[in-house]
Amino acid sequence: MVSRIFHVMMGRDGGTERFFLRLTQGFHEAGITQEFAVRPGQVWLPELEGRGRVHQGTYLRRDPVSLIRLWALRRRMAGFDPDVIMGWRGPTARLIPAWGRVKLVRLGDFPFHVRHFGHLDTVVANTPDIVDHIRGQGWTGRAEVISNFPPPPKTGGQAPAAIRDRPRPKGGRVAAVGRFVWIKGFDTLIRALVDAPEAELWLIGDGPKEAELRQLATDLGVAERVVFAGWQTDIIPVLQACDMLAMPSRDEALGNVILEAWAAGLPVVATRSQGPMWYGVDGGNMMLVDLEDAPAMGAAIARLGADRGLRARLAEAGARTLAERFSKEAVVARYLSLFDEIAKDKNGGRG
Repeated sequence: MVSRIFHVMMGRDGGTERFFLRLTQGFHEAGITQEFAVRPGQVWLPELEGRGRVHQGTYLRRDPVSLIRLWALRRRMAGFDPDVIMGWRGPTARLIPAWGRVKLVRLGDFPFHVRHFGHLDTVVANTPDIVDHIRGQGWTGRAEVISNFPPPPKTGGQAPAAIRDRPRPKGGRVAAVGRFVWIKGFDTLIRALVDAPEAELWLIGDGPKEAELRQLATDLGVAERVVFAGWQTDIIPVLQACDMLAMPSRDEALGNVILEAWAAGLPVVATRSQGPMWYGVDGGNMMLVDLEDAPAMGAAIARLGADRGLRARLAEAGARTLAERFSKEAVVARYLSLFDEIAKDKNGGRG
């Protein structure tokens, strides 16, 4: 039975990192001993407290200092003697040593290449599209699809006072969550406000495009209806203080935030990117619009804001999809079963 996992997480903040925190908590609750290599200074680091030793460092660069750090990291891995070494995102594959019982990378997006995957025992993707993508890049090894699950609300959790105490607009409060980068499409969402004149947008996150997004809101005359709420560690109560979620991504393998919105009881408007097209049904459990179609996104937001019954129907259907396909218990159990299966195969069929 697998009992020790070493995680390599070099991400910053976003959906992958939030799921990393949830899954490692699930492993912790299952009695798994864990250690972690992470990028220094991340805002979510306190959430790893109590789950295992954390090694902070920058290991992906190819300068001499990073190579020394990588050598030291691998010594720490060997000292920990893990049953599983699990990288998060494609680039971490080259940090995983060739030794080890079970070696894998978990993908929540589409890697640029699979050049460093050759020594891995498997790749785990959270959608079938990602598996198709890496097959197209030449990966012929084992690949599994294990999806995500959203967080439960924290006991006593509530949205910050700045959100709770703000008057709710007639057209609804729209939540959007993620890193402020081009691929997430928040510029499209700000443009959509022109066609949803009574809605208010809460951008929950941060990132390098924040100044550009603020300027765009000013240029379009919607700045008073756009609130930059920053990174929120307890996302469910923040979402519960809103009326709907909009996900305007140009490319989205899964869309963790949609699962989080369903857990919070919200209806969803999303673009026809890969993840929503996999599990979403337009007019069934969400509303779908074309990529970069700001008028269509705005019209969908305005329609939801004006129709309480539609909001309720979409939210209820989303909750059913969540329960049927994305439960915590099923996902944690599938990972542990996969690890045990690979370990047994590598041990000649012996447990």
